[in-house]
Amino acid sequence: MRIGRLSFEKELADTTFKKARGLMLRRKLDKALVFLLDRETKIGAAIHSFFVIFSFDIIWLDAGKRIVDMRTVRPFRLIEVPKKAAKYFIELPEGSIKKSGVKLGQKIDFD
Repeated sequence: MRIGRLSFEKELADTTFKKARGLMLRRKLDKALVFLLDRETKIGAAIHSFFVIFSFDIIWLDAGKRIVDMRTVRPFRLIEVPKKAAKYFIELPEGSIKKSGVKLGQKIDFD
């Protein structure tokens, strides 16, 4: 999948187990982990980084796959909530947002 200037192998978190596990207990993230939510929501798109031992970037997208928020998440954070409701979010290796050059409102197609 393509995010701005970067290309990533894609992994879908499309089951309850995959969504619950996320990045917990992984040693690294070397692909794009794409989460598919049932509806646009702020609270339902919130994440934590307990039991994640590395920093990573996250991009939240609305139903139209446009970026509504993005940031770097540090290990063992209690909660990270997007500024606007999101239907999807993508977890990426740290530094990907800056290297990719993506901006708020930009569309990301991951089909």
